[in-house]
Amino acid sequence: MAEDANVVMAWMNRAARRIPAGNYKRVARFGGYYPLKYYSGFDHIICNTPDLERFCVSKGWDNKKVRTISNFGELPNMPPVRRADFDTAENAFVILACGRLHPSKGFDTLIRAMQDVWPHAVLWLAGAGEEEAALHSLADQLNLASRIRFLGWRHDQSSLLDQADVCVVPSRHEPLSNVVIEAWSKKVPVVASASEGPSWLIGDAGTFGTLFPIDDHEALSREITRFVKDDALRNRVADAAFEKWKTGFSKSAIVDQYLRFLQEL
Repeated sequence: MAEDANVVMAWMNRAARRIPAGNYKRVARFGGYYPLKYYSGFDHIICNTPDLERFCVSKGWDNKKVRTISNFGELPNMPPVRRADFDTAENAFVILACGRLHPSKGFDTLIRAMQDVWPHAVLWLAGAGEEEAALHSLADQLNLASRIRFLGWRHDQSSLLDQADVCVVPSRHEPLSNVVIEAWSKKVPVVASASEGPSWLIGDAGTFGTLFPIDDHEALSREITRFVKDDALRNRVADAAFEKWKTGFSKSAIVDQYLRFLQEL
């Protein structure tokens, strides 16, 4: 295989360590702030955010050999779910959050924010991880258990988004956030922390979603409440984000960027 290849791409550290030098271009794909020692001798690095590109250049890489090609956010269709499946009224405002239940994801900030959100809003929290017991405990302490549904690890994010009114990404650290892009693809407006990836994707104009300061549960509550109260705002942001996804973050758009890059090589 390697003898016939023009380009060999490594996805992250373990793959990079196992690709020998040869009569082909070696390209690394970065989705995090990886140690660059594993990429000595590589010809190019593809980063999935501009901040990762800046990181590589700051560590000595030639900026002509580093570029940004993001992930695409395209979810497979899955069997539909109903709000009743998760003990949720049809007229409730559904807030969806997805991810590992890990401190870096900031779901404790979201649970605290629920204290000041419209009382008929319900949080669906899809995920599993080491913080699950602590998050259940926090919900109990704040008397919010009746308004939070812990869904466990799910493989039907597309179906959950079909039922969501807004998607929240409260991460303390998030290099990209596939969840933002996937919500855009389903025309669901996003409220996200101003962490690395969401800040780049959404920007600060409010056109493609809204941002709040990391760990600021009061600001998060205000941003969610804006969408609860204003259907026109919710629809306007969802439509703009969908157009951005279609032209820049759909599967076809991202594959085209990779093909152009490979043709250049």
